Amino acid sequence: MCQRATVETGGLSGIYETWQRPSGERKAAFNLGDVYGELRVYDGERGWVKGQNGLVRELADSELETERTQAYLGSFSHLIDERLPGEAVYLGEEGSAHVLELRPQGGRPVKVYLASDTFLPIKQEEVVHDRTETTAFSDWREVEGVMFPFASRQGAGDPKYDTLFHVEEVRLNEVLDDDLFVKPPSDAAPLFENPQVTLPFELISNHIYVEGQIGNSRPLGIIVDTGASGSVLNSSLVSDLGLEEVGKLEARGGGEGSQDLGHVKEVNLTLGGYALKEMSFATIDLTPLEPLEGRTMDLILGYDLLGRTVLEVDYSAREVTFHLPESFTYRGPGERIPFTLQTNCPHVQADVLLGGGKRASGTFLVDAGARMALFLNRLFVERHNVKVAVPKVLELPKRVSGVGGASRDSVARLPGVRLGAYEFTQVVTTLSESTSGSLETEDIVGLIGGDLLKRFRVFFDYANQEMILEPNAELDAPFVYDASGL
Repeated sequence: MCQRATVETGGLSGIYETWQRPSGERKAAFNLGDVYGELRVYDGERGWVKGQNGLVRELADSELETERTQAYLGSFSHLIDERLPGEAVYLGEEGSAHVLELRPQGGRPVKVYLASDTFLPIKQEEVVHDRTETTAFSDWREVEGVMFPFASRQGAGDPKYDTLFHVEEVRLNEVLDDDLFVKPPSDAAPLFENPQVTLPFELISNHIYVEGQIGNSRPLGIIVDTGASGSVLNSSLVSDLGLEEVGKLEARGGGEGSQDLGHVKEVNLTLGGYALKEMSFATIDLTPLEPLEGRTMDLILGYDLLGRTVLEVDYSAREVTFHLPESFTYRGPGERIPFTLQTNCPHVQADVLLGGGKRASGTFLVDAGARMALFLNRLFVERHNVKVAVPKVLELPKRVSGVGGASRDSVARLPGVRLGAYEFTQVVTTLSESTSGSLETEDIVGLIGGDLLKRFRVFFDYANQEMILEPNAELDAPFVYDASGL
């Protein structure tokens, strides 16, 4: 089956195309003009995503769950026996609708509401991370004896961020070539021409600040951030830099809310004398975060740039080095820790020590753009009674802490955390009390931030998906908390 639809969201428009086999292979191309584009390919077992910058990475964990779910629905496996494994469970009636839950094997459950008169789906609901995504269907038409919704509206909260789809074409029983469902080639340009580029940085609130310019601008404060899925320009600078901002999409982060995300293109960025021409950046208002830093927060460099390098952060020397992957070979004594890339960010396995010989393992985002040492989300804190395992909990006022606005947290000294061969004790840890936000999900248990990473010389090898840790003189330094009251 092949479908082509127009898509509209946040004042932008584009095209969404899908190719689907009954056996589960799937390909989907989504673009919003020249502002944003993404290609996803699933061969029935593995999957890949190709982003706007041409980088290709393998899908993992929750992203693969999404592809399995889409493959199950797109192959009509809930209607036709002997296709993809799963089950449909009748949950009863709700208003004028019959409610089913579709449970694809290895995917996520999807709740479907069927009209009691036509038995056509009115809507479907799927829990993704911390929110329920709802897709409402309309304009049903028959194509070769099969009913299809030619219009749908997808959202997860604020309707101003909803996405509208209008189907232009549906083709059934197409013979699809095997080459459609193989790993797409990468065509990302190297970040720098030099084999390696080293820049000095300032460490402020455990954030890595390098200096650069856009055009002839003043020196900009630029954060190097492994926890950013893309690069972000402070929207307050857009007009001063003579750029044009388009679109109002939704940005979410550690805060409980969301905020507008726009895009700018054809940005000429200079880093340490090296020119990066015609870049594209997302735009978010970062100004509310600046009082926490005591300086401007102008630009965040995320995966779309960092993913083209082996990123080396030498916290002791206050230097960051971007290595070209093809010319980088590591021969040092550091420990190699594998990571997976989820939503373009590195995730590792680590152990939380809860005292009394108890420990819990989980997946952690490695976020050099987070000031704390360790963050545990509310789901993990409640499931493991973390507050019982610590001698004292300091409740914090609700405060702005990241993209998405305010969050609710407390702080405590955790008995310990183990990352690879390294075990840390009495770790000052942020315990979340928020009910929403990008970190409030079953997919991860928290994040490892700059206050822990700064005890190492760290390499992020995105191509080989491994992090290399070399301890420095700060390895055994105590974890402290800002108790000034300022």
